[in-house]
Amino acid sequence: MSRLLVLALLVLPIALAGCASPPPVAENDDVDPSEKKGLSGGNNTLNLTLPEPVELSVSTAGQYPVNPAFAPKTLSAPANATVVLVLKWADTLPLFGHDWVLEGVDGAKTKVINSGQTNVTFVAPAPGAYKFFCSVSDHRARGMEGAFTVA
Repeated sequence: MSRLLVLALLVLPIALAGCASPPPVAENDDVDPSEKKGLSGGNNTLNLTLPEPVELSVSTAGQYPVNPAFAPKTLSAPANATVVLVLKWADTLPLFGHDWVLEGVDGAKTKVINSGQTNVTFVAPAPGAYKFFCSVSDHRARGMEGAFTVA
């Protein structure tokens, strides 16, 4: 019986120690507030600053069917940026309409215009090299295309 009592007295403190709650974690007031991470002070708001849209402008140039083109011939934007592209009609012969299409990017297409300007808003694709062009008739084959770089 004495062995059983000794064993119980040895095991009981170990078993009870496992049931105890962990000690409270104290705030370290010596840490500079600018170095603290996470939310503090009970304020559960998260402030996000969205990037400004990238505004690009391209004009028709030349005179269809002799030398139609876009100016500038190269455009660029960061990946995943919201792009607002303005197409300005500046053809010297007002006979044909033009549009602007970014190849392989859904929603990156303006309406066809033959005066004034139009715009389209889209999200820039993954980094890479893309082509933009006029999809009206044979305008692309005659030179209405350019390079769009996404970084």
